[in-house]
Amino acid sequence: MGTSHGGPGVQLICSGPLDGQRHDHIAVSMVADTAHVVVNRALAKHEHEIAREAAEIAMKAAPYDDIPSLDFSRVLTATGRKDLADEHIKKHIYNRDDGEGPAEPPTRSKRAAG
Repeated sequence: MGTSHGGPGVQLICSGPLDGQRHDHIAVSMVADTAHVVVNRALAKHEHEIAREAAEIAMKAAPYDDIPSLDFSRVLTATGRKDLADEHIKKHIYNRDDGEGPAEPPTRSKRAAG
């Protein structure tokens, strides 16, 4: 413990081209971005189980990112569960509360949600 300096995660900071970036933040983004590609390809091939699994993994890795939730809603819609997709979007996108009441979702999120 004597060689440890700084707060949690300080030693996770990258050097080089990603200077100043934290590995843990980069890793979360990589999981979410990769899952988004997997969901898109799987849905294009009607491989709904693969798409669902990728979206669920991304939602666990990046719970505050809209894209994994929107991807999961797309999977639900593709499997004929538009009712659950709408419910999921309302709960995880439109009705988030940061203490100041639900925020107006970004235009991009509204457009992606259909």
